[in-house]
Amino acid sequence: MRISSYFCGCILNWLLRVEQNNKNMEQWIINSGNLRDFATKHKLIDKHSYIQFNSLVSIDTARNSIRNKEIVIWINFHSNCSGKLHFLNDNLDPDLYPTEFSADWQRIQHMNNEYLLITGNHTKNPAIGNYTVKITPLGRLRE
Repeated sequence: MRISSYFCGCILNWLLRVEQNNKNMEQWIINSGNLRDFATKHKLIDKHSYIQFNSLVSIDTARNSIRNKEIVIWINFHSNCSGKLHFLNDNLDPDLYPTEFSADWQRIQHMNNEYLLITGNHTKNPAIGNYTVKITPLGRLRE
């Protein structure tokens, strides 16, 4: 019995998609774990499990950069969320800088138990393009 090359190609494409989805899932789990580790080790979670803190943020994008800007950050793990990080008082132009991050899409690393490093690529905005964000926590806002 012969299997058509079309059928073999379909199976191969399906297997490649499954493998890519598994890699994305692995990275999602790693990112979420790193974000939780960062919040826990720096004692950023208050008694109500709310994560809001002051930080120093440095951002490098394809065309712009900012160094050590003080920004209030909120991390959200609600509703089966893998983890989202939002800049609250940044006054940054969203056409020039990323201001929201998700463990689903960006690479998130807790570096040397000191700071959070987020890397990504904004495919729809070439002014942002490839970017790196360094977040150094200064302390939580609520007890």
